[in-house]
Amino acid sequence: MLSAQILTVAQLFALGRFTPASVQRDYQWEERQCEELFGDLERVFAAGEPARDDADGASPEPLDDGPTLVDNETPPPSSQREYVLNAMVMRPVEHAHCEVFDGLQRLTTLTVLTCVLRDLCSDAKLAATLDGLVTDSDGKFRVVLPGKDPTLREEVQKRGEAGRARRSQPSSDMGARVRDACTLFRRELSRWTAERRHAFADFLMNRVQLVAISAQDPLLLSQIFVTTNARGLPLDKVGLFKGQLIDIAQDEASAQRIAQTWIAVQTLVGDDLEDLLAALDFIERREPQGAERLTKLADHLTRRYGGSEIGGWVSRFELYAGAWRDLHRRLFDPADPDLGASMWMLRLIKWREWKPLALIWTAQYLQQSANAGQAERARALFARRFDALHRRCMAITLTGNSDLDRAKIFARAIGQAAQRRDPLDRQGALGFDANAQARIQETLRLPLIHDDTRLALMRWIEARHWSERPPRAIARASVEHVLPLRPQAQSEWLKRFPNEETRFNICHALGNLAVIEYRANEHMGNADFAAKLPVLREQAQKFKLLQGVAAHQSWTADIIAARTKTLCDFVWRELQLPAPRTPKAQS
Repeated sequence: MLSAQILTVAQLFALGRFTPASVQRDYQWEERQCEELFGDLERVFAAGEPARDDADGASPEPLDDGPTLVDNETPPPSSQREYVLNAMVMRPVEHAHCEVFDGLQRLTTLTVLTCVLRDLCSDAKLAATLDGLVTDSDGKFRVVLPGKDPTLREEVQKRGEAGRARRSQPSSDMGARVRDACTLFRRELSRWTAERRHAFADFLMNRVQLVAISAQDPLLLSQIFVTTNARGLPLDKVGLFKGQLIDIAQDEASAQRIAQTWIAVQTLVGDDLEDLLAALDFIERREPQGAERLTKLADHLTRRYGGSEIGGWVSRFELYAGAWRDLHRRLFDPADPDLGASMWMLRLIKWREWKPLALIWTAQYLQQSANAGQAERARALFARRFDALHRRCMAITLTGNSDLDRAKIFARAIGQAAQRRDPLDRQGALGFDANAQARIQETLRLPLIHDDTRLALMRWIEARHWSERPPRAIARASVEHVLPLRPQAQSEWLKRFPNEETRFNICHALGNLAVIEYRANEHMGNADFAAKLPVLREQAQKFKLLQGVAAHQSWTADIIAARTKTLCDFVWRELQLPAPRTPKAQS
C-alpha cells in the first residue's frame, strides 16, 4: 500500500534517520548538479525578497544604434515563494528510521547545504534548529551514505566542520564530491549578509517541499525506483511551447503564420531551438530561469501581446533565429572579418548568461548592415561591443558571481539596451564598482581553486598572448599545474615543497599555471620538473604561456611568485575596465 504526503524540508528531516536501500548508489552529484539546485533555490528565494533600489546610473548619451528589438518595459517581479523538489521514495523500517529507495542524492545535498548554513550562522537559536535537521535527539546523524567514506560525517555533519576549508586529499572520489558540494555552498553563502543567510535558512526549512512516497514492500519501492529513473520519454517542452504559441493566435490565418514561422526558425537553428527560446525568454522577462521557463514565456506572451499583437513577436522570433545562427558561426571563427577573435573569445567563458545580450547586438547589426549607408558605422559599433563584452565577461568570472548574480547583471544590461543606453558604460550594468574591481584583483592573487574559473582564465590569457588569430586548439586545452597537487612519492617536488598547505597554495597560484594539450598533460602526470621539460618544450611551440615555463631549468617558489605578478598585471591590463564607479550604499 502506497502513501504520499507533501513535506517541507524541516518536516522531512523530522521523520528520523535515513539509510540507503540496496538499490542506491553512493553520492554521485558533481558540482554542476549542486550549482543547479542552489541556483534554483536562490532564484525562488530572491523572487520573494523585498524589492531593493537597483536603479541604474544615468548614461551620458542615449545610443543611436537602430531598432532596439527589446520592449522598453521592465516585467513585473515574480512573487513565487515555494519550491518543490522531486519525490522521495522511502520505506519506514522502524520508529524514526527510513530506508531511502529514491532521492538520496537530493537528501544528501540538502544535508550539506543545511550544515553550511548552520556553521555560518551567527544566531545561536537558528544554528541549533539547523543542527536539529542534521542530528537527531540521540546525537546520531540523520543521513547515512553507503560505504565507509567518513567525509560526510567528519567534515560536514559534525558541527563546526562545514565552515572549514580543507587542503588535504579526500579519502575517496565520493568524499571529493561531498567536499566539492560543501565548498560550493560555503563559497556562495559566505558572500551574503548574515541577515540574508538567516532568511534563506528559514525559506529552506519551511518553504522548500518534497513529495514523500512510502510503502512497506521493498520490491514495490524498487520497481518505482527503476521505472522513475529508466522508463518513459521526457516531456517535449519545445513542442509544448509551440502549441501554446499557436493557441495565442486570434484566427486561423495567424495560427498558420506562426506554424510557418516555426518551421523556418527550426530550419535555421536546428537542435539549438530550445537554447534560442531560453535566450528569448530572458530577453522578454529578464528573470532568472528555471526548468519551467518556456511555460512562463508562453504565459508572458499571452498577457503581454495577446492574439492581436503576437504577430510582431513572431516576426522578431524569425529575425532572432537568423541572428542566432550568425552568432554561432562567429563563435567558432577566431578570424571573423568583422570581429577578429572578439566573439570567439566568448567561447572560453564557462557560463552563458551573456548570450541574450549578444543575440540582441547581433540582430541589430544584421539589420543595420543591410543598409549601405549604415554598414560601416554598424560594423564599428559591433566590433567595439564584442571587444568589450568578452573582457567584461572574464571580469564577471573573476568576481565569482553566482548564476543569479549574473542573471541580474544581464537583465539590467538588456533593460539599458532597451532604453538605448550603453551597458558597457562606466555607470552601466557591465561597469564595475570599486568593490568588484578589488574582488577581481584578489581572485588573481589568491589560489585559483575553482575549476571553471581556472580553466576559463588560463585559456583566455593564452588567447590574449596571440596578436593575430588565436589557435582553435586553445578552446580545447587543459590546465597544466607545473608543480602538481599530488606529487609522486619520493619526488623532488616533496623535497622542495614539503608542507602540504604551502604546496596547495603554490600549486594553484596563477604563476604555476599554463595551458597544454590534454594528451600531453596526461602523459606528464605528476612527474618532476626535469622529467616534464621535454614535453613542456614541445608544447611551447603551440602555446605561448609555456615558452617562459620551458625556458627554466628548475621551478621554484620565487619563479612562481614573480610569474604570478607578471600574469596578474597582464590580465588587469587586458580587462580594460573603466574607472570604477562608486558602490551604492547599502540600505
